[in-house]
Amino acid sequence: MLRLLTNLLTIVLIVLAGAQPAQAIANGEDAPDGDYAFAVRLTMTGIPTEDHGSRDSWCSGALIAPKWVITAGHCFRDADGKRVSRTVAAETTATVGRTDLGGSGGHQVRVVGARQAETADVALAELAEPITDVTPLTVGDTAPKPGERVRLTGYGLSGDGNSTPDRLQTGRFVVDRVGDAVLEISGRAPRRDTSACPHDSGGPYFRESPPVLVAVVSSGPTCPHEGPDLSARTDNLAGWITGTVNARPGLLSGLPARVAGGLALLFVLAVAIYLARAQRALSAAPPTPAVGGTAPGRDPLPFAALRVSGRGAVLVPIAPGSAWLPGSRADRRTLIAIGLGKTTPIGNALPAGAGTGRQRAVTPVSPRRCRRCRTPARRPATPPDSSAPRAAGSRCRPAA
Repeated sequence: MLRLLTNLLTIVLIVLAGAQPAQAIANGEDAPDGDYAFAVRLTMTGIPTEDHGSRDSWCSGALIAPKWVITAGHCFRDADGKRVSRTVAAETTATVGRTDLGGSGGHQVRVVGARQAETADVALAELAEPITDVTPLTVGDTAPKPGERVRLTGYGLSGDGNSTPDRLQTGRFVVDRVGDAVLEISGRAPRRDTSACPHDSGGPYFRESPPVLVAVVSSGPTCPHEGPDLSARTDNLAGWITGTVNARPGLLSGLPARVAGGLALLFVLAVAIYLARAQRALSAAPPTPAVGGTAPGRDPLPFAALRVSGRGAVLVPIAPGSAWLPGSRADRRTLIAIGLGKTTPIGNALPAGAGTGRQRAVTPVSPRRCRRCRTPARRPATPPDSSAPRAAGSRCRPAA
């Protein structure tokens, strides 16, 4: 009699279990409206395939900054199955803060970029515009411990892995083992076989009160199942995540690291070649006289030219709007020194060894010798009358 009652009870339980509605995060439960607003569904439309066709797919994730979503690295793969730091679908859209996918709450934002972690199955998806009314999930920087309880949210397949849910699902799990890059995590509630399913990839495992991210769904056996799934740790990626999220956009932002590095190297080489050619051109130039000057009582101009001659080198101020330009045909032997902290007026000597290194000594150009006679100019016996007109051509030019 007791055995008969036991068998009947077992049959009733099986029938009741089979009558339960299909749920995502296999044998999970519906997330309450408004809870876990940081949960994200990444919808990819038009993903290239090996046969030159396309397919559609989706992943789960979590908002960790106004413009960034964390997910699994394998959610961004090219047609060869290789993880890439870019979007691969014709269109990738992030649905954020929408518990019921059939509703209109939350946000839908286009994904414009992706960054892959080098040591784990983790990627960061960049949004086209920030989401400012949803509190992001905090990224933890301490490793979970075996036995620690965590929660998972996701938009993956339900039940036997063949049904697509229309609502965010959640479940409670326990950490079984902590590896260098992965965690083994098993379901605990609502049932022991609560487990992640396909398209839960990238879904966040997080501590509660307050929510703190510890891992994202990576891989595991066919769902539903008892025992562990593999998830990618995020605590040991906290530095990389923070650096990526807080990086300022620049000229090379959005490009893969290798491409950006190559362009930067080409730029440095181009600058080095240009400077080397300028140095050779200056060294090969014949001596030329220094010309120019500053008006008495005026501050030195902010830009100056370094003129090299057989007697030395001086800094010549360049007036704004002057027709004298660096590199012009009439003055190819002049090197412009731009951005000087302090300019030197004409007639002041540069420190010994300054300039190109051609000159043996650096001295001011003497204005006391005439080019025509090569003899010192005569001094007047009496001071000249400043009011008397000066004869044209009577002023000596500095000798070379």
